[in-house]
Amino acid sequence: MPDQETWKFINTFAPWLSAFGTLSAVIISLYLARRADRIGLEVRVGIRTLAVRGGGPNHGTEFLFVSVTNLARRSATLTVLHWRPVPWRKFGFGWIAPENSFSSQFPITLTDGQSANYAMPMSEFRKNFSSFARETFSGFRGWVRLHLLRFQVFTSTGRSFSVKPERLILQQLRALAVERKIINVA
Repeated sequence: MPDQETWKFINTFAPWLSAFGTLSAVIISLYLARRADRIGLEVRVGIRTLAVRGGGPNHGTEFLFVSVTNLARRSATLTVLHWRPVPWRKFGFGWIAPENSFSSQFPITLTDGQSANYAMPMSEFRKNFSSFARETFSGFRGWVRLHLLRFQVFTSTGRSFSVKPERLILQQLRALAVERKIINVA
């Protein structure tokens, strides 16, 4: 059994522990309160096949599909869609959102849990991106750039969210980069 001096020594730590607990509670509550002020977007970029009911085998059309979902409580206004080959440089390719029945309007404001989808037929993607792919992703340096490629979504607050495109997109871009343009001379 500890004597009275030992209890006095143990009780000298009580104010320190109390102060540490109070400080921890304040820090955690401030973190939780400010968490609602952040914008949180989930971005996905890949190739999807659109299938129609009763269409039979091999009837689907391939699309470049971009999906942006707001995961936070704060609303976010999407302002720019951008392809960036090297993350630490400003060089890149702005992407104009397609205007078709499969795509959301742009710019758009997403509230909590809402999504915006943008779909471009792969034939149109190949046509529009072929010169960019040849200039940017050919050769060894292009191969490195391709593996560093990010798709970015910018919001009206200046915040950006980036994601690496799925492997099939990277393969399509590499195929466009090594493809030689055939010029008909008549």
